[in-house]
Amino acid sequence: MEAQTFLDNFGNIVEAPGGVDRLRELILNLAVRGLLVGQHPEHHAVRVTWSANELRLRPEKLWSAPALDAPLPNGWAAVPMAKLGTWGSGGTPTKSRADYYGGPIPWLVIGDLNDGIVTTCKSTITELGLAESSARLIPTGAVLIAMYGSIGKAAITGIGCASNQAIAHCIPDEELISTEFLFLMARSLQPRLFSLGKGAAQQNISQTVLKHLQVGVPPVVEQERIVAKVHELMQRCDDFEARQQALHHVSTRLRASSLDALTTAETDNDLHTAWSRIQANWEALTDDPDDVTALRQTVLQLAVTGRLHRSPITTRATPTSEDEHVNREEATPQGAYQLPGLPVGWTWVRLGDLIDGIEAGKSPTAQPWPAGPEEWGVLKVSACSWGRFKPDENKSLFPGTEINENNQVRAGDLLISRANTQQLVARSVIVEQTPPNLLISDKTLRLRVKDCCLPEFLNLANLSEVARTHYESNASGTSDSMRNVSQAVIRNTPIPLPPLEEQREVVEAYSRLTSQCDELASALVRRSGRAEAVAVRLSR
Repeated sequence: MEAQTFLDNFGNIVEAPGGVDRLRELILNLAVRGLLVGQHPEHHAVRVTWSANELRLRPEKLWSAPALDAPLPNGWAAVPMAKLGTWGSGGTPTKSRADYYGGPIPWLVIGDLNDGIVTTCKSTITELGLAESSARLIPTGAVLIAMYGSIGKAAITGIGCASNQAIAHCIPDEELISTEFLFLMARSLQPRLFSLGKGAAQQNISQTVLKHLQVGVPPVVEQERIVAKVHELMQRCDDFEARQQALHHVSTRLRASSLDALTTAETDNDLHTAWSRIQANWEALTDDPDDVTALRQTVLQLAVTGRLHRSPITTRATPTSEDEHVNREEATPQGAYQLPGLPVGWTWVRLGDLIDGIEAGKSPTAQPWPAGPEEWGVLKVSACSWGRFKPDENKSLFPGTEINENNQVRAGDLLISRANTQQLVARSVIVEQTPPNLLISDKTLRLRVKDCCLPEFLNLANLSEVARTHYESNASGTSDSMRNVSQAVIRNTPIPLPPLEEQREVVEAYSRLTSQCDELASALVRRSGRAEAVAVRLSR
């Protein structure tokens, strides 16, 4: 790949997920492979000889950095890192000796490494602490590489210092490699070094690993050109990142304003205008498909408060007289929250008023994997957790398990989970198609809905903010990782109920707009995918 091709696509890569970080990684990767700047034929080739015995290396342990996966550019040499300079590591003076600490010598730990030039640190040691430990003085201009924990994290010493044993240092042979180029090389190797970490409690590598790694070394003059180009491009990355942060702040405010315009629209025309603006500008309002979740939730709230469907939107204060559709005191669980007003013709009811019963299944002993095509399975609560029924979220039953087909999941079922996390407990779904051989579990309930209410509308109302507040306020359990709601709590859930025909209109309008939400999310995914494809192509 020519350097110009990369530069021409520089801005496109930023749009990929984690684009700026990916761009920085790509810059380093191209730099150490000789693909960032063109080679000058007049540069003298690197002339270096080495032997494993001289460097105290074991030939069978020598391995190559990814930069050597392809032929090196003309004039470059493959060299083990042991040849690049004088290597060493630090040590830790005995912690119990107060006279070892607080002296004039900066003493670095991994947390002090900053992928830049280190000029300060949190700890210091005394001359005595240095003399009576394995710590050693490190001059300025040395390259530091973390060997424990944050493996591969790097820095350049901008001060004379010492370090603990978790940090390797290399004082570069300046006739062969500059400090700045060795530093770039160390940063480019971080993902590879991290993957080599060993240890149960804390991942680590050793100097042996570093010294046996073979890398490509260009002529010193070319190193200077590469370093200069990397600095230039990294500054552009910093500029992109600052611009992205500013745009993210603005887009977050605009997105919140756009959603607020939907929820506060007072007429059909206002609602249509607010929605049209979101459709036209959504890709400018966010680059994250997950942000569509907030849009869907806003659409849901509009739907279940009678402000979305095609009939006239006529909101008013909550009725209080006995001859209107709701008695506010009866509909509000005491101390839980305040219920909003409803359009004319709507009324607050309890969920229990809309069902003929609740059916609970059973949870026989099951295997942890999903049921196969000919096997019976029992639902996990995750099948009902995410707004759409997920039949693959099940456990297969052991052969010979007694099957109660009355508990079989069927198309049209309204299912609700009675046990889940604080955020997901009592979420519900509609089963669109009958899945083969699946049973309701004891933690999954089936609601038998009366003819006065559409299951699809009841499902939307059960997912609304008022219902969620009710469940979160009344769920039992001491851990957020598993909360429970009783059938009594479910029956007592406040539900806004319109006439049956309006329920159909609400469901249709909600379905139509959430399909458009799916299209907005897909557009963001496609945009990110195109940017990712560019990044992958250029990294080859």
